[in-house]
Amino acid sequence: DWYVDGISGDDADAGTSIAPFKTIGAAITAASNGQKIIIGTGVYNEQVATLNDYYYFYADGNVIMSASGLSQATCVYNCRSDQFHGIHFINADMIYYLNNYLYRPQFHDCIFTNILALTTTPTATYYNWGAYLIEFQRCRFQDCTLTSQAYIKYIKFYDCIFMNSPLGIDVLGTGYVTTNQYWDIKRCWFGRSDGYANPFVLW
Repeated sequence: DWYVDGISGDDADAGTSIAPFKTIGAAITAASNGQKIIIGTGVYNEQVATLNDYYYFYADGNVIMSASGLSQATCVYNCRSDQFHGIHFINADMIYYLNNYLYRPQFHDCIFTNILALTTTPTATYYNWGAYLIEFQRCRFQDCTLTSQAYIKYIKFYDCIFMNSPLGIDVLGTGYVTTNQYWDIKRCWFGRSDGYANPFVLW
């Protein structure tokens, strides 16, 4: 396992539990395919990009990944088959940015706050297998606008909570939505904090 501590870590350290890295990027550089990266409490204003490799990211404490000021305005960029556990993602234009047809990320027990889209690609008018088999389990979406700005197929939402976070489909306003299909939504709760509408559950 590799360890990250955004408060007291140092990227010049060995990345062990007693000498953790400071950034997630340093851990990705050091890790081998399929290894676990354990992230300590802190705010990480950086972009996770693993390309053809895959890793398991686990929060050990209050881990916040912020996309404020980042290029592509996302914390997760071109990741294939990565897993994210217990991480809080905030202030992003999209959860997942695709460029090279990479797919199958999983998010477990994560929180998403102030996210404007599920995913996007540089070009949204072609058949893009990049957004394929994205999975969310036991996640909470707070104050998000979860439209789809790219081709998405076989996306899963299981046991998730959506608060002030409508889930919809839109491809950059072009109306190109016919390839967004096979969305699997189970045991999810949708509600609003203003009390205007009663919450409902898709079972």
